[in-house]
Amino acid sequence: VDPRYVLERWSKNVRRNHTNISSSYDEPVLDKRTQRYNGALSRSFEACQVGSKSEGRTAILHRGLDRIFSELQEYDEEEKENAKEKRKTTISHEDCTLNDINDLQSPQH
Repeated sequence: VDPRYVLERWSKNVRRNHTNISSSYDEPVLDKRTQRYNGALSRSFEACQVGSKSEGRTAILHRGLDRIFSELQEYDEEEKENAKEKRKTTISHEDCTLNDINDLQSPQH
């Protein structure tokens, strides 16, 4: 097929940045978590674009992502510990037995 008949959008090498664009009519109904996700996604997309330009940059990006994942895991563990200390009436599946749950759910006599 002659190259003049092949449109650029059909190429597998075309950049498709339109997938990152949010529609304006959805903005008011976005909750805080979705807004945080969209912000993190756009920042990570930029980092991946810069990091993929060479092997050295990719290695730096991977080290940074590994560090970020370990920090997030530590943060999750700290949140769980804080929640356990603050929790008074809620019972997690990690902290109780089936008998404890049945006692909680049984009606008052």
